[in-house]
Amino acid sequence: MKVLSLKASSLVENLVAMTIISLAIGMGMLLFIQLGGPGLRNLKLMKSQQLMSEYFRRQELHFDPQIKTPEVEGFYIESSLNAKGKNLRGLTLVAYESASGKIIYSRVRWFYVER
Repeated sequence: MKVLSLKASSLVENLVAMTIISLAIGMGMLLFIQLGGPGLRNLKLMKSQQLMSEYFRRQELHFDPQIKTPEVEGFYIESSLNAKGKNLRGLTLVAYESASGKIIYSRVRWFYVER
């Protein structure tokens, strides 16, 4: 029976190498997550979608086109009202980026209004 003997220095070298490799992989993952996370434009998009959903929910409870559209720093929202027929009203909300004036998000919701 052969007895296998290892030098202590080779075990320490392996542990140090594995520690360095683990740290390098961890730093790489941290950098990837930071760079790949939601950017400022995505956050504005999500915020505008959330605000428009809340606005439309309020309109569903009591339709009133005079209800003021939400205001948020970084972009502004415009609303317009369209009519189709006697009782059908279309409410359009468009979110624009304040700095560039580009459209971030647009949404139309149709309401049946008894009047």
